[in-house]
Amino acid sequence: MSSLLMKYIGCRRLLLKILLIKRLGLINILRVIRHRLRLRNKYYEQALPVVAVPTDVGFWVHEDARSRPSIDLTLQASVLERANEVTCGWFRRFEDDRTFEGKAPEWHKVSYASSKDEHFSRVKLNESPGADVKLCWDLSRFKWVTQLAIAAAVSTDEDKRRMYLDRSEDLLGSWVAENGYFMGVNWACGQEVSIRGLHLMVSTFIYETHFNSRPAKGLLALMQASYERVKLTIDYSLAQDNNHSLTESLFLYFSFNFLKHYGINVATPKENAKNLRRIDRVMARLIQRDGSFAMYSVNYHRAVCDILSLSKVIDEALNIGYWRSKDKLNCVKNMHAFLSTLVDPVSGRAPNIGHNDGSLHAVQFTSFDDFSPSVVFMGAVFSLPINHIFDAACSNVYCFGFEPKFVQMKAERFLQFREFGMLVVSMSSYRAFFKYPNNKFRPQQQDFLHLDLWVRGVNVFRDSGSYSYNPDDPLLIEYFDEAPAHNVPFLSEGRFVDRLSRFLYLEWPGTDLETTENHELVSVSARVSNLKGQAFVRKLQFSGGSILISDQGPDDDDWSVAYNLTTAPIISDLGTVVAPGVFLKCDAPVSTSESFYSTRYLDKQVGARLIMTQKANTLIIAKVDIQDQI
Repeated sequence: MSSLLMKYIGCRRLLLKILLIKRLGLINILRVIRHRLRLRNKYYEQALPVVAVPTDVGFWVHEDARSRPSIDLTLQASVLERANEVTCGWFRRFEDDRTFEGKAPEWHKVSYASSKDEHFSRVKLNESPGADVKLCWDLSRFKWVTQLAIAAAVSTDEDKRRMYLDRSEDLLGSWVAENGYFMGVNWACGQEVSIRGLHLMVSTFIYETHFNSRPAKGLLALMQASYERVKLTIDYSLAQDNNHSLTESLFLYFSFNFLKHYGINVATPKENAKNLRRIDRVMARLIQRDGSFAMYSVNYHRAVCDILSLSKVIDEALNIGYWRSKDKLNCVKNMHAFLSTLVDPVSGRAPNIGHNDGSLHAVQFTSFDDFSPSVVFMGAVFSLPINHIFDAACSNVYCFGFEPKFVQMKAERFLQFREFGMLVVSMSSYRAFFKYPNNKFRPQQQDFLHLDLWVRGVNVFRDSGSYSYNPDDPLLIEYFDEAPAHNVPFLSEGRFVDRLSRFLYLEWPGTDLETTENHELVSVSARVSNLKGQAFVRKLQFSGGSILISDQGPDDDDWSVAYNLTTAPIISDLGTVVAPGVFLKCDAPVSTSESFYSTRYLDKQVGARLIMTQKANTLIIAKVDIQDQI
């Protein structure tokens, strides 16, 4: 019997791998294989050998200031405050954590200092627990370059202007001295190189506009090296079907035009035409019809919107006109609408659904958790109408001279984003987000049938987030990705779908979904199943002041339902108080325990988790009542 069982498990796993190859795409798998063979054969070291870095050269040649941009006074104060921090050696790690780096930062964090003189293709990423490569990469994304450039442009104090300009030159000089071309961890990822390049380009245009400046030899050499580095591994980037391929494709196209603008040809026009076609293909593949991005992540969606917005700033400065076509603008409009829908109008935050790696590229001066500045930034640079509920964010984000246009917009009670797999229900007293799997692309977490609830700006039922891609305790990777970290039904023992690697599940389930809407109720029925024949069914009824939740588990296994809270619940006569004025009642036994959640990268907080457990082939009925006023 055990032999037959092992054969069955082996056959099922083989079938899953065959299906996985089909979903990933054979060409993408071949690209990954070629990349690994090139690493093994040291192809990259031969194709792009380490070269000497120009010494004693600057990055910009500045003339006298000739203009100051018009800027909101509150925003101006925030811009100058942040620039003063950088000047004094303080940097914002993942936007919020003030970290002292001193005059010359340590560009190679944790264990990566030992490989700073090695070719980038030899650097091993995230091999040692706790040696999170993003600690290096976040500081080396050069957002501080843009922040200093903006501060120099808006300051009315000539001494301060010169201080900001000098600080930018000194920091860039330090970075290049410690990160020789094509050496070390900060050249290991093409996307990181691309993000740096985008900030160098937009900073150059700020200086050119307000100081009559021009790029010097040091900057042009760095941009040339960056172009060659990204071009070398662009095929591997395309294989990932994620934000890397779009960011790098945009960088190659716009950096070619940037360097050409300043008299340097890094490639032939034929090659840049290929760069252009690549962007079009990547956008058509990864930006879905409902406006969502292919990674099924709210924060990655914001990051991609920011990257597109930065590219639009560059496009306008170079007068290229890439974004002027109707099809591309419609694509951007849909992405902006999707992001706007997800942002809570009270707090500016958004559901923490999907992986969150701490990426934020808008030049904003508020918490990482505030998504409204990205809504305003994208709306401004692409001349899109912006919901008036986000107008206060103008004081928290720099829009590079583009004026946002705010309009009154009617809130839709029910919206469905089919490609992302999301239902949004907005009632007078709450907003609910229902995430169901519709996986054309890789699922990132086992958040199948997740319910996210927001009441008066408070995320009552929250997603636990990601925390880190390489934490000190490797078990935390599983902890944040597995089903109990989300508000879902799940197997009490074992996984609903198996994991093949860190970012890849063997099985990508879909959902049988039915929805109905009338003047009183929004009703949803969703069924998700795996290839073992197990299924969960979640039925939801949304009304003005309550949500009725009915969960049914598989008929061959014990199962549970998890609800993750920010604070511990309180037992009362009206039910379990999960937030002020929000009560949960359930017909199954409920246990409460401490749990971890993370709204920002490398920020782990303690919350609470409710678990309701049932036997096989049974129901769990829960009801959430929300008071209009506390």
